[in-house]
Amino acid sequence: MAAEHKIGDFVTYRQNGICRINKIVKQNFAGMGEREYFELSPVYDMKTVIFVPLDSEPLKAGMRHILSKEEIDGIINEAEHEELEWSNDTKDRAQKFGDILLEGDRAKILWVIKVLSIYKKELEEKKRKLYASDAKILSTAEKAITEEFSFVLGIKREEVLPYILEKIGK
Repeated sequence: MAAEHKIGDFVTYRQNGICRINKIVKQNFAGMGEREYFELSPVYDMKTVIFVPLDSEPLKAGMRHILSKEEIDGIINEAEHEELEWSNDTKDRAQKFGDILLEGDRAKILWVIKVLSIYKKELEEKKRKLYASDAKILSTAEKAITEEFSFVLGIKREEVLPYILEKIGK
C-alpha cells in the first residue's frame, strides 16, 4: 500500500482532514524500535505533524487520496440516494455514525450530515437541542466534508453547502 502514496501527495487522514505527505522518516518512538513513517502535515493546521507507520495496514487504511471534482459530484449524487438506517437510540446512533466517520465513505458521511441536520431542525422547532454526541458527530462530519470539498473545488468552506445543494437541485 505504501506505493499508493508518495511524497507530495495530498490525502485525508482520519479526522485530521486534508494532509500533505512531507516525507518518509525513520523514528524510534517510545523505544519500540526504529520504523519507517509517513510524515503528514494537515493543510489547515501546519503546526501539527502526524506520523503514520508504513508497516501498519490498519493505520494506513485511514489514509486516503483526496477526491477529484468528478468524484465529488458523483458522491453528492450517490448520497442523495443513500438509505441507511436511523436509530432512535442515542448510544446506538453515536456508535453507527462514528463508525461511518471512521470508515470514510463520503456518500455515507453526507447522509449523516443530512439526517442529523433534519433532526436538529425538528428539535429546534420543539425548542430542544441535539444530544452532545449527535452535535459532535455532525460537527466532525461537516468539517471532514467541507475541508476536502473546498480544497479540491477551490472554493471557500462556507461555499461547500451551497455547492452541494445546487448539485442536488439539478
